[in-house]
Amino acid sequence: MLIKVLLTAFSITFCASQQVDSKNNVEDYKIISKFISQLDNIYKVDLHTCWNSQSIVTIQKLLKSANKHQNLVHKTPNDILDNQLIHILDLGCNNTMERLQYANQTDMFKWPSNWLIIVDDISNFPLGLNIFLDSRVYIYQKDDNVVHSLYRLPTQRDYMSQIVCVVKNNELQAFKSVLEFSDRKNLNKNILGVGYVTTYNQSYEEIIGFRNLERDHYGKFHVHLISALIEMFNATEISYFEPRWGRPQGNTSNYDGLFGLFQKGIIEVGSTCVYLSRQRHLVVGFANKYIGEGKLIFRSPPLSIVKNILRMPLQDDVWGSIALLLVIQFIIVLTIVKWEWTKEAELQLSTKNNVLRPRLLDVAHMQVGALFQQGSEAEPKSASGQVATLFLFVSFLFFYTAYSACIVALLQSTANNINTLDDMRLSDIKVKVENISYMPFYIKNALSTDMTVSFYNAKIAPNGAPEDVNYVSLQEGIINCIRDDFCALLADEDRIYKEINKKYTEAEKCGLKTMLFAPAINPYVPYRKGSVYKEIIRVGLALLNEIGIRRRTFLRILTTSPKCESAGGIFRSVSLTDCYFALLTFSIGTSIAVLIFVLELVYDRYKHIRE
Repeated sequence: MLIKVLLTAFSITFCASQQVDSKNNVEDYKIISKFISQLDNIYKVDLHTCWNSQSIVTIQKLLKSANKHQNLVHKTPNDILDNQLIHILDLGCNNTMERLQYANQTDMFKWPSNWLIIVDDISNFPLGLNIFLDSRVYIYQKDDNVVHSLYRLPTQRDYMSQIVCVVKNNELQAFKSVLEFSDRKNLNKNILGVGYVTTYNQSYEEIIGFRNLERDHYGKFHVHLISALIEMFNATEISYFEPRWGRPQGNTSNYDGLFGLFQKGIIEVGSTCVYLSRQRHLVVGFANKYIGEGKLIFRSPPLSIVKNILRMPLQDDVWGSIALLLVIQFIIVLTIVKWEWTKEAELQLSTKNNVLRPRLLDVAHMQVGALFQQGSEAEPKSASGQVATLFLFVSFLFFYTAYSACIVALLQSTANNINTLDDMRLSDIKVKVENISYMPFYIKNALSTDMTVSFYNAKIAPNGAPEDVNYVSLQEGIINCIRDDFCALLADEDRIYKEINKKYTEAEKCGLKTMLFAPAINPYVPYRKGSVYKEIIRVGLALLNEIGIRRRTFLRILTTSPKCESAGGIFRSVSLTDCYFALLTFSIGTSIAVLIFVLELVYDRYKHIRE
């Protein structure tokens, strides 16, 4: 289906000399129009030629017939970043060399600009122009009827060329689109600067030699990825080491550290990942997302800390049934005992021991003994009373057995209701933070939601306290925080996994849980802003992930989450925390008893005064 051609009013740059169309020129126009129609997303043409008006009309008709929506326009020098525009420059015309030099000085050859330069002999094309790997400059050599794609490496003056298509019988043959990564990734041992931030005092041999992997493990992981990337490019790596990522110097925009090396153009890619920020984005570009996240690691607390396990063994309707049974049994036993203590039998029973008296507290005390299988010192003496008491004890025997079996299992259970930051914020679990250089920056960037801000104010910096109060070393967090206390540690997941595998038993690993502190706060691979290697770096890192090199390096250097393989290998003793509600019940009962005792003393004193 033909695309409708919209012809606009255009202005064309004409050179001083004019030429008359010849048969050869018409054939060249056909080739040019067919070539442009083969390019993707080209809809505008900027002519810098000495073609006459008849030539322009001819090429415009050819573009229309080639099923290509084309507008002939002249763009101003400031409007050059248009990937739908192609500049056509005929070096056979006068003054076009000046236009070529102007384009070179104003970086008009960089991506996303497209150029088609017509020459008689490609060997006469000027050397040293800023036509790099990311350029889209095509050279149409009329003598050989060949279209070349031209580029050069930053450290070389000579160009490297690729044949895009061959013209034969006025037709384009073997047309091949230029793919930057697949066609231009061979850098021919070109020097490529790589920056690395050394958070520890270690040599380059230690970094690349898989030694001391607990130190700067993410950096070492990425060093091997970048080394594989450099090898893929057939480049020569020169490493630069800095002790810090870098900050602006004073009130200027000049950075020190790693970012300073990027600004000076010394390095092209960073072998240490950085977190994304608005200020840093002005200095460097960011490629593929890096692995590694800050996570909260904590031991699942016993169920008794977060819930009242004393009422959990039975459902609410069972508790209601037991209460109803107590009331019915209380009424029956009390009625029988009152019948026993009639006036005729009162004198006879009063001389006997262990006889249940018809008082509310005595009957209630007997029922409590039956409920907790403790027995009772007093009991009814009639046959009906003893039958009622027997069935009371038997009924509560089944309840007591079921309750005891459930409570033992619950005492060994852990809570699984802490799954979000809000759950942890509302719990009694304390939070500590690993004391490492990039953790404050990570926390600062994570405070982007109301949930993380509330969690930070409640756990990390409560009541406006400095956050470094809760900073601890990794070893202290592993032992004192997680294992010996109910505490969560915000740390780098790989570092803490390595320490846990070293210092925890298999059974102790089973109670661990992890929780993501802030989603999508990932470090990125930095590269120099405006780097000509940007595209091959981004595609190369993605390719390393697809072909498995990234995964292989990960498993060799980094550590995955510890696996629980012997959950039943440890028995946890009952602690005072587990008995909290039992102690609370005892305290309430004792308080009530003391209060009643005081009231009795007051009443007795009052009675004595009145007498």
